[in-house]
Amino acid sequence: MELCQGELIVIANVGNSRAVLASTSDDGSLVLVQLTVDFKPNLPQEAERITQCKGRVFCLRDEPGVHRVWLPDGETPGLAMSRAFGDYCMKDYGLIFVPEVTQRNITSRDQFVVLVTDGVCIEPIFLFFLGEKVCLPSMLIRLLVDQKLILCLLFRYGM
Repeated sequence: MELCQGELIVIANVGNSRAVLASTSDDGSLVLVQLTVDFKPNLPQEAERITQCKGRVFCLRDEPGVHRVWLPDGETPGLAMSRAFGDYCMKDYGLIFVPEVTQRNITSRDQFVVLVTDGVCIEPIFLFFLGEKVCLPSMLIRLLVDQKLILCLLFRYGM
């Protein structure tokens, strides 16, 4: 979730969604700044909370590197995030819905914020912005529709 209040942007993040700010550098190129942290079960503070609540954190053999949250007994639900809304069965085992809230002052260099949800590959979006000095809104919209992203253009474009 994201909210603009005057010259301040406030972001509340739960789960493994991401907010990325596009800003202009001194040489006029676009610089991307990640504004949020992906809350994954392998982060030390997240794993500690989960294990203290008797939840388990581990990877499946066929998914090395993808840490998941599991109930104390059994192979469910296997969530790849440590914070989420609506996963009631995991609430007693360390999965929380408490967001991390961050703030940032908006400057004249800031262009827009991209909000993406779990499971969306954002690298093509980054490459698109980094590779183009000027992008037409129609090109951007087509790319976003193709990638099934949620986009919030805040500042200059009024979209």
